[in-house]
Order: sequence, then C-alpha cells, then structure tokens
Amino acid sequence: MQSFGLTSRVRGQVLLPNFLGGDTRPHQVRAAYRDADYERLAAIKATFDPQNLFRVNHNIPPADQKERN
Repeated sequence: MQSFGLTSRVRGQVLLPNFLGGDTRPHQVRAAYRDADYERLAAIKATFDPQNLFRVNHNIPPADQKERN
C-alpha cells in the first residue's frame, strides 16, 4: 500500500488528519501534516479567518498566530 505522503510519523505512530481524535493537542495537529501543507493551510486560514473564529475542530491557527498556540 502506498501512502502518497499523506501521513506523518510521531514516535512511531502514524497520524492521519481525519483520524486525530477529539482531545488532540496543537503539536499533534501540526505533526499530522507535511511542513509545506501546514504552512499553506495556515496562510489560507490567515486570509479567510484571521481572528481564528473557526477553531473548534483540529485547529490550524492563522499564519500570524501560529507561535501563540
């Protein structure tokens, strides 16, 4: 089975963005994405939701707020 780079590994675990669980920490959300993908999503979030209103799910903070979370 080929993963096409859609998964990330943290301490031997494979993380999938759609299957992170309900009590996921910010570092786990970050680890579920490749660097380029996470940066792109954070930039999109900064454009369309700069106040981070939609943050209930597995949150990717806007690009300018990433360091605060």
